Amino acid sequence: MGHLSDSAFATLVKDETKSGSPAISAEEVAKVKADWEEKQKKKEEKDKNKDKEKEKEKNKEEEKEKSKDKEKKEEPASSTTSAKNPSTPAHERYILHRDFFAS
Repeated sequence: MGHLSDSAFATLVKDETKSGSPAISAEEVAKVKADWEEKQKKKEEKDKNKDKEKEKEKNKEEEKEKSKDKEKKEEPASSTTSAKNPSTPAHERYILHRDFFAS
């Protein structure tokens, strides 16, 4: 890590979220938020349509299975895994100087 302290090699980047002064206007935030909400609504509609189609296909398959063999039963899947999100460590960010290796 000694090379990071060399002033000619890299410069420490200060976190913009800690400065308190937003670089984006409220109008831009509102516009992006509205666009995002619109996209989310479209995505939800597509998901609902896909779910309906899947349910129809599932019902058809179940009817076929029942008609073929009434004695055969499906065993429920007992494997439940709970994935925990590892906490991401906060690292300092640096900008490398491109001309460091240039001759």
